Amino acid sequence: MIKQLNGYLSGFNLLKIYFEGQQIFISERFGSTAKWSKKRQPSTEDYQQISKFLNNDALKIIDNWQAQALFVAAADFKKTADISTTTPWGGRYSQKDAHYWYERQHKFARDMVIVNNELVGLQIISDDKTVVLIAPGFEDETVLHQWRVQHLFNLEPKAITTTTTMVPMTDGIELATDIILPREGHTPNATILIRTPYNRENYVDKYAIFAKHGYSVVVQDVRGRNQSQGNWQLFRHETEDGNDTLNWIADQPWSNGSIGMIGGSYLGYVQWAAAVNNNPHLKAIVSLVTAGGPFTDALRKGGSLVSALLPLMFAWKDKHFEPTQMVRKDWTALLDHRPIQEIPLLALGKELPYLNEILAHDRDDGFYTPMDWYAKRQAIHVPAFIQSGWFDDDGVGTTEAIRATNDYEKGQRQIVLGPWLHGGNAQYDLGGYVLGPNALRPEMDLKHLQWFDHFLKGYDNGIEVQPTVTYYRLNADQWISQEAFNLDEHQEKLYLDAKKQTLLQQAPDSESIKYNFDSNEPTPYLADLSSNEAAFVADYAAVEKRQDLVCFTSPVLKQSRAIAGVFTVGIYAASSAVDTDWVVRLTDVYPDGRSIALADGVLNGRFRAKDWAHPEYLEPEKRYYFEIETSKVAALIKAGHALRLEIASGAKNLLFTNSNTKAGFNGTKSQIAHQTIYTGKNQLSFVAVPWVN
Repeated sequence: MIKQLNGYLSGFNLLKIYFEGQQIFISERFGSTAKWSKKRQPSTEDYQQISKFLNNDALKIIDNWQAQALFVAAADFKKTADISTTTPWGGRYSQKDAHYWYERQHKFARDMVIVNNELVGLQIISDDKTVVLIAPGFEDETVLHQWRVQHLFNLEPKAITTTTTMVPMTDGIELATDIILPREGHTPNATILIRTPYNRENYVDKYAIFAKHGYSVVVQDVRGRNQSQGNWQLFRHETEDGNDTLNWIADQPWSNGSIGMIGGSYLGYVQWAAAVNNNPHLKAIVSLVTAGGPFTDALRKGGSLVSALLPLMFAWKDKHFEPTQMVRKDWTALLDHRPIQEIPLLALGKELPYLNEILAHDRDDGFYTPMDWYAKRQAIHVPAFIQSGWFDDDGVGTTEAIRATNDYEKGQRQIVLGPWLHGGNAQYDLGGYVLGPNALRPEMDLKHLQWFDHFLKGYDNGIEVQPTVTYYRLNADQWISQEAFNLDEHQEKLYLDAKKQTLLQQAPDSESIKYNFDSNEPTPYLADLSSNEAAFVADYAAVEKRQDLVCFTSPVLKQSRAIAGVFTVGIYAASSAVDTDWVVRLTDVYPDGRSIALADGVLNGRFRAKDWAHPEYLEPEKRYYFEIETSKVAALIKAGHALRLEIASGAKNLLFTNSNTKAGFNGTKSQIAHQTIYTGKNQLSFVAVPWVN
């Protein structure tokens, strides 16, 4: 039976657990010190600290370790492909290889390392960090082998010190900032900057690991959030404030002027917003699930107003971010209420000024110019590590990041696209959709460190010669590496046939098909707002039986074919309404009737020209051409399956429902929109499919 476990993060051994008879002892060096604490029996506070380290319930794992080990031995894991019995710490496991069992249906999976039918360790992957609990001598059965190869394994972490200061911006506003420095020596260091609207104290421990590697680390509350001064305006001040912060850092004695940035979602957005300044001090970024443009991703998708941002807005209701405000049972009723600006009053008892600002500007009238980093992409040249997932609800932001860096030379960018939600590299099952044992990448924190080591410290570690693009192919459990990921090429157009409701390689005769959209009973988008995940793998077979959408299905594939990229859907359509939305979705149709979402896209009818500054109402019953790009995806469509295109006009949970009147999504009165889709030789509605040869 295992007597000792060592806990590793970012190559450092930071925790030791000892099993002595029925007693458990620990020693750790989590905080600012590089020295081991005195060996002791863990207290309640210790378990809380270890839980944070593991991103899991430490009490359950540690106190049940011996029972789990006995369970493993009794279950004879060497001969069993799947363990669905509840284990002592409540897990279900499937086998990857002789020594590795991955945990199903659990976010931040506790993967087991088993040698000779004995449990010797855990590997816990949680987005951009991987924690390893392992018995001495078995480290190379985990991702620690890759750290060893890179000469980054079991180094001595540097002792660190943390101070707080207020950093002045050009206009006099001061931003609350924590500075985490290696305690040894006085040589200026390369610096890593994190800027957040989610309370900087939530990120200090996470990113202090870079200080243990010898970086200066700066974690800052953005303007108007938490302890920073100023007025909170969503996305509006990040370009100027990012630039001011970079310049301030470069002037500090602990900085050598070489700065990188890291983070996800809003923390990704602030990197691109800063990068448009072409600041000479910003030498590298690690962009995770970044938010994109105000009319394409973050606030609106294709001009349609995003309702899925409302939970975050609720959590931002006060200066201190409060995630519990996102969890509600009445989202369905709240999303139906009009006018929208009354929703916070109804639910929170107060207005949200940043929501009112967005509602007051329904077009690109200059208000959004400071937010749109993608419009200024020609100024972006910083080496970029770009990471996202096929089911990231901010996926358009990453699409824009890929396009913004398409002219980069080899070695100046890397792109990793996995089968992940906005929450990232964290789980093997997405609802009822089962991914394979290769779905997670335990080495992402190593890649991020190597990226910074190369571009900020000049280390020759080979990161720049690795393949530019690595992506996961759904339904094949396979990672593909290549030098380009071209989002603007399609191999084949399939044409819509309204008469047969099929997708054909040859243009059919002209025909049309109709459906009615009632905004009082909007078509659902299968997502749970309280989870803060507005995109998800879901089965839309039941939704497709509704009368407020139409479907077009390809012939059943005789041979398996792969796709990788975005779909472009071009439709000729008319509406009885002056304003309406078009929502398209591509699904993988299984022989048993399941229709699993692959990618979707949205376009508000007024923005059909993609001119965000000059929307134009529809002329009722007039035929227009609408072109909609979907989210990106890579998948194997297996023999016996088919592709299906859904066309609807609602996506409740993702979008505020359009009233089909000139008041649009904020109309208190609505009307039914009678929609007509035209297909055939004189109106070639199509879907361009990114088949992989």
